[in-house]
Amino acid sequence: MNLQKNASLKKNILSKIAECRICLEVVRPPVCQCEAGHVVCKSCFDEMDLKECSICNRPVSSAKNVVLEQLLEGISSQTPVKCEYATRGCTFSFTAAHKDNHERDCRFRPFQCEGNVFAGWKCDWVGSYSDIQNHFKTAHKNNESMEFKTEVCVDINFRLNFRDVDVVSFFNGQAYFYYKHFVDARKEKLYWAFQFIGLKCKADSFYYEFEVYGGPIRKFKVSELCYNDTTNIEDIFELEKCVVMSFTTARNFVNNDGKLPIRFRIKKVRNDH
Repeated sequence: MNLQKNASLKKNILSKIAECRICLEVVRPPVCQCEAGHVVCKSCFDEMDLKECSICNRPVSSAKNVVLEQLLEGISSQTPVKCEYATRGCTFSFTAAHKDNHERDCRFRPFQCEGNVFAGWKCDWVGSYSDIQNHFKTAHKNNESMEFKTEVCVDINFRLNFRDVDVVSFFNGQAYFYYKHFVDARKEKLYWAFQFIGLKCKADSFYYEFEVYGGPIRKFKVSELCYNDTTNIEDIFELEKCVVMSFTTARNFVNNDGKLPIRFRIKKVRNDH
């Protein structure tokens, strides 16, 4: 019997003896148990705000069922499970230990407008990965249209905090990135970062080259790795794992129109080994 069938058999047996009476799935630790032995996920029990067992009406103990939880953890570590977003198109399967991390980054999860999340725009859009770029094009038309290789002049107001975000297409939609720009008037610094939209393991395959320039010779250049979109952008800025430029340096590159010329290119990391 192969491992897949063996794990499935174990799960089927367990579901018959340890089924949550609320969600009707195999109970998930921590486990609650009533005086008669009926079990239920603690999260389900709390969510339903129950005071007693839904089967026999006996009191439910707060004591942990250590043996059952250890059995569940042992089987879960070997049993492949589907992503929560399988019905939306995700085909990944993994052990329970990796489920939360995957679903947090899954490309098939619902997305909020990143302009609302990062820049504070008043936009309540929620949609799928495939609709993100179109949303920016239709709802936020004033933003720059960016590709993986872009050259543009940006307005900088050194007196006010400012945040901007846009979607960058990599080779006609093979991948998408968030371009994020932050003007911090208190620290007198400018920040730029690019975040891959999707799984962290795939974000590690990309980096970006960023340049502020003033004519053919004077340049401020940075190369940096891409993080994925669920990585806290405030941590990226705070740790300066991005492009960081002081106001003093930036003013030396402002052109005659009062704008800052920048160009960037997103690239795939070469694996020569």
